[in-house]
Amino acid sequence: MTTDNVRTGKVFPTHQQSGFPYYLRRTLEMAKRPFSEPGTLAHYTHRLTGLILAFYLVAHIMVISRAAFAGDDFDSLMKTLHQPFYLMLDWLLWGAASFHAFNGVRVMLFDFEIMTERQDTLVWVVIALTVVSMAVGLLIIWPEVFP
Repeated sequence: MTTDNVRTGKVFPTHQQSGFPYYLRRTLEMAKRPFSEPGTLAHYTHRLTGLILAFYLVAHIMVISRAAFAGDDFDSLMKTLHQPFYLMLDWLLWGAASFHAFNGVRVMLFDFEIMTERQDTLVWVVIALTVVSMAVGLLIIWPEVFP
């Protein structure tokens, strides 16, 4: 790395240490590390749940937009989506959203330098809160899935 700013002393990356290929290579190097650190596992799970929620949002908008054009077909679609299989998928979506939300709070605490020495413990708290949230969600949908 080279020091480009004499006044601040900040170090800027060279051409070889910037751009998409560099960050892709660094991400793949980090992915090869064992998941022995809870923070690493939380980082990749946060990314995965974010992608799941983004894809769900697009699918949700597409399905709901059919209500404006389909009318009766939309009602039959909603009856189809009330099957136990789709309710279980909703439960898994609830788990992804719960983890993403709880871990987002953990990341915000870390960004504000609050409880930084307890980040690994907070990962386990996030996992516990997600499990509790999913258990409550399962209790709610249980009568619908298994009548």
